This record gives sequence, C-alpha cells and structure tokens, in this order.
Amino acid sequence: MPRPPVSWQGSQPGDLQYGTLLTGTGRPWYLAGDAQVTGWESMPGLDSGTTHRAHQHGAYPGRLLSQSRIISADLVVRAAPGGMDPVARQLAAAMPISDTEQPLILQVDDVPRLVWARVLRREMPITGTWRLGVGRCSVQFEATDPRRYQITEQTAATGLPAPESGLQQWPADTGIRNLVYNPSLEVDLSNTQAYGSSLNRARITTDAQSGTACLQQTATADTTAGTTWSMEPVTAAGTTVQVAGWVKTTTATAMRIVLRNAVGTVSTAAAGTTAAGAWSRVSASYTLQPGDSIDRVGVYATVTNGTSWLTDSVQAETGPTLHPYADGTSLGWWWDGVPHASTSRTIVPGAGLSWGSPEGLIWGTPGSTGDALAVNAGDAATPIVIDITGPATTPSVTVGGRVLEYGLVLAAGETLTVDTWDGTVTLASGQSRASTATPRSVPEQSVRLSPGTTTTISYRSLDGAPTTSTATIRYRSAYW
Repeated sequence: MPRPPVSWQGSQPGDLQYGTLLTGTGRPWYLAGDAQVTGWESMPGLDSGTTHRAHQHGAYPGRLLSQSRIISADLVVRAAPGGMDPVARQLAAAMPISDTEQPLILQVDDVPRLVWARVLRREMPITGTWRLGVGRCSVQFEATDPRRYQITEQTAATGLPAPESGLQQWPADTGIRNLVYNPSLEVDLSNTQAYGSSLNRARITTDAQSGTACLQQTATADTTAGTTWSMEPVTAAGTTVQVAGWVKTTTATAMRIVLRNAVGTVSTAAAGTTAAGAWSRVSASYTLQPGDSIDRVGVYATVTNGTSWLTDSVQAETGPTLHPYADGTSLGWWWDGVPHASTSRTIVPGAGLSWGSPEGLIWGTPGSTGDALAVNAGDAATPIVIDITGPATTPSVTVGGRVLEYGLVLAAGETLTVDTWDGTVTLASGQSRASTATPRSVPEQSVRLSPGTTTTISYRSLDGAPTTSTATIRYRSAYW
C-alpha cells in the first residue's frame, strides 16, 4: 500500500530514527565512537536464477533478486544513576514486536536515507554499570524492501492531452488576481510579518507546497501565533475577500485565518484542520462592512512550546470563488510588478477577437501534452504509486514505454490508485479493480522508474473530449 508521509526529526550525522524515536547526540540513546551500524551500506543478499548449461561448460545467467536487508545497530544507553529502567522501558516501547514496518532513517554525513523495517531482535545486557546509568543495546532490523529511499516523496502530475484554444479576446475587466505580494517566499521573507509573540520564523528550501521554499515557524512558548502577508489593500464595502494558505503540521491542528490593517484585526475565522504530516489547504472568506479595509492576511494557530509548522502558497482574491493556488510563476500567470513582491494575475478568455480592447490580445487557454517527467536520482529502480482522478473512461498511464490501462469509467472526483510495489489497483473506497486491466496492460509490479534517468509519464483515456481528469505519480529516488 502507499507509504504515509515520513517526519524526520534528525539533523546531524549519526542520528538514527525508528518510527518516532530519535537516537543521537544529546539523547539517552546514541551511537558511540566504537559503536557501529552494519547492513546499511552493505549489498543485500541475492537470489540467483542462474541455471547450469546441459551440454557445455558454464550456465545460463538468470535474474538476480535481492533478499531482505538486515540492519544491526549498537547503541549506548545513558541515564541518571539508578534511572536506567524507565529509559530502557521507553526504548523497548518504541521497538516492539510488530508485524507492521516502521520508517527507519539513518543520517550518514549530510544525507539521511530511509527504509521501512521491523525489529527482529533487541538485546540490552544488564551489567554492573547499569547502577551508574550506563548500558549498551543492540538492535536488529529487517527491511523487506532492501532499497534505501530519499525521505521526501516526489510527485509528477499531468492532465489529459488538450488542444490550445487559439487567439482570443483579452478583456480589460475580467480575470483572476492573487493580491498577496510574496505568496510563496521563493526569494525572502519580505512583505511578511509575525502574528503573535514567542515565535521564530525562517525560510527553508527542504520542503515546499509550490516552488522550492516555504516558511517554517517554531513556537518558543505556549502561544497563539502565525504569519501575515502584505497584500493590495481592499476597501470597498460589500467586497468578499477569499483567503487560503497551505499548511503542514506534524499533528492535526485547527487553523485560523486573520484579516488585518494598520489599525489592527478586522476579522478572524476558523479555516479547517490540517492532516498530520501532509500539506493541507485551509481557507476562509470575509465580506467587508462599511468602514472596513484590509491590507494583510494571515494564517495562525494555537500551539504549544516547541511546535514547528510550515506555511506556503498564500492566496487572497476578491469575489465569490476561491480558485486553486497560483502566482506569477504559474502557467498563464504573470506578476504585476517585481516578481515575488507584487500582485499576480491571469486572464479569463473572452469570446473572440476584439481590436478595440484596451488590453490587446492573448493566445487563449494553453493546451496540454498529457505528459510529465519523473527523475529517479538514485542507483536502484524505484516503484511508483499512481493516483488517477476522474472523470475518465478507460484511463491508461504509460511509464517508460510500459502501459497500465484499465477498462472502467471513473466518475468526477473518483480516484483509482495503482501501487506497483504491492501490485494493487484500488478505488479510494478500498475496492479492488485489478480485474479491469486490459490486454494492453503489463503486470503492475513490472513498472519501475529506472535509476539515474528521467522517465516520461503519459496519461491518456478513451474520452471523446478532454476532461479535468489528472494522473499523479508519487515516488522516492531509491538507492542500493
């Protein structure tokens, strides 16, 4: 089944995390100078399909298939004198006997990598140093998938092929605008302000909902805090302002939207609850009353000391509809001024040519090739998960020349998930649809992204006209 998002807590060489338990410098469990981790950089055992030749020397080379990866780690366990038992119990609770694999992450130098594993053996000998608060623990893990993966899941998405609409009128008074000046923090934190106190803020490039950067916020006390973004002022009474932002939290968190001006807060509103460990879009709207004005919008929450969360892709627009996030770097959009420091917009195409339009002409709605690119930067072929969202008739996805096609009709909003590691084809409800594979379709488990290459992903269907259907490929670069 698709792997859930992974939350890596480490930051330095020697940090090892199993599930949610982090071992390393400054913690009760750590890798000492004479300790070691075996099986991590070793080649896993191989099963060979080679068979002997019947009438001459030698053999016929067969496939080499890797076995499970066995990883052993030696840890030093430290506690206050006489306090080893609770530390040992905490370690045992985090590494139980279980049929479910948990993320196992080890950082070597500056590169953390990931496997999913179960604990096969845990040995903590009791010695005379226990009463002094010093012990050792040896743990053995089994990863049934021996490949090591990058932590962050990558995606490649495309819609069905669609033709371009051609040259069309460019109306002066229609379109969609994002009024936020620095919505995705691609360059710096300008035009943003801390909302509330006891908060550290930093721009990071290790995660993002769009682009390459986002805002990381960390509470330094139990507090209500977040960030506001400067925007083009809205002052007309009766105008409805739609506000949204993408947020990523480690636990489900109730978020709120705030609308402000130079005097203070105009309105706050509940914006929904995030999904733990995944990017979630939260939103709210407000209709200006006589005398109101808004020049800042923000996203905030009530959190405890030490809580860290991410915010990205903030949007504010006027009107009754909240559109998908976009800014001046998005296809068909442009900045009204300095990139990442001004409002941005796109055009709603008109009915045809109009030489009298003060805005001139546009080329119309861009088309779509129905193709996307996926890059496996590792040295091992990696499995993928494909999410196909309807409406679509007999959808097919071609990965590096290998076709996966299913003879079914997906309704609008219905999702079919294909997992090429487990070889499953299921609807969001859990119902299997593997039996709908057409004669053109190859076995799901034969589809991989080759190592060190860029692979073209093509999405097609038998619909007579383009639909809003999409195919999203999720994967991690893999390493032996």
